[in-house]
Amino acid sequence: MHNIPSRPVKLRLYYLDWIRVLAFGLLLFYHIALIFVDWDFHIKNSELYNGLKLPMLFIRQWRMPLLFLISGAGSWFAIKNIRNGAFIKKRIIRLLIPLIFGFLVITPLLNYVGLLHKGATYGSYASFMENHFFHHFRWNHLWFIGYLLVYTILALPLFHYLRGTNGKKLAEKTAMFFSAKKYSLLLLVIPLFIIEYTLRDAWPDKRKLINDWYNFSFYFVTLIYGYFIASNMSIWDRIEDDRTFYFLLGAVCFIFIYTELHQSGDDFLEKSYDAGVIYKLVKSVNTLAWMFCFLGYAKQYLNFTSRPMRYANMAVYPFYILHQPVLIIIGFFAVQLDIGIFAKYILISMGTFLFIWLFFEFVIRRSRWAALFFGVKERDLTRDKAHNVISKLFVN
Repeated sequence: MHNIPSRPVKLRLYYLDWIRVLAFGLLLFYHIALIFVDWDFHIKNSELYNGLKLPMLFIRQWRMPLLFLISGAGSWFAIKNIRNGAFIKKRIIRLLIPLIFGFLVITPLLNYVGLLHKGATYGSYASFMENHFFHHFRWNHLWFIGYLLVYTILALPLFHYLRGTNGKKLAEKTAMFFSAKKYSLLLLVIPLFIIEYTLRDAWPDKRKLINDWYNFSFYFVTLIYGYFIASNMSIWDRIEDDRTFYFLLGAVCFIFIYTELHQSGDDFLEKSYDAGVIYKLVKSVNTLAWMFCFLGYAKQYLNFTSRPMRYANMAVYPFYILHQPVLIIIGFFAVQLDIGIFAKYILISMGTFLFIWLFFEFVIRRSRWAALFFGVKERDLTRDKAHNVISKLFVN
């Protein structure tokens, strides 16, 4: 078994597109659900439903690590055939420009609506903006883009090394080890556990880049894992072969986590900072297991593409940038309606999706400037007439 050859990845891995779209789609469910539970968020419904916390807790264990892992895999595809300078230039265009645009346009609007909901009063939006950057500045969900940009710069020397002769040999030997032994990829939990055990309690979840050593280290490691996994097909094959094991392992771990965290009151499902070594180990294994579970099942069943999927993969980045301000603005009015929680949730979900889709299709895809601000590649721009959009989307 140790002589199994390492197989380089040559073709596009369509299941990565599926995971990327589905994972970002879950963010919409998660962030809308925050309106209806007692966790901190910009706006709140007057009536809360803590039953949403169970699926939210499940998603929270692996959603961001999975997104960074997919981003690391994407970095491998983006850099493998270009020079470092070209790679950095592309990343600046795709990350830094949308991030700056988000600082100036997206987060101020988002924070403004959130403060209005909490009772703040302003003479105008302009008067709010005068003090926004000094008193109310938060980059909110755009932290993911900021961290990803910093990771790209920090990881570039490692990426460069792994593209060289010695780096390729090391990566191939490592891939052969992991691909030859069942469940051997579980060893990758060791760095995650060390970070969880040594940094989690000392550096609470703030996501402000500075003094955020737990999040910064944990997500950086998962990004490096994604880059390494993407580089060799034999690792993907091993993950696919072991997918059922990772599903069962993740289920057992999550049951343990739920049992440890389950309590009544405002801290329902939130007791974690005083947890011991066993809990932190199980939490780390749970994160890794679910990431590999989804990768394995996606490779088995989602290794295909279609016109709607290509469209969704193109649209997912603008959807991510826009989803929070849009859902919060719609939610600001929806929570004031005299309807049930489920109806409000559906209203916010449908309204958010419809507005962003229309804005993406009829503004972002038809303007080079808008595409630049939302990270859409120029080759994805279109001048199609409006009445042809739906038919072109679903006809191959």
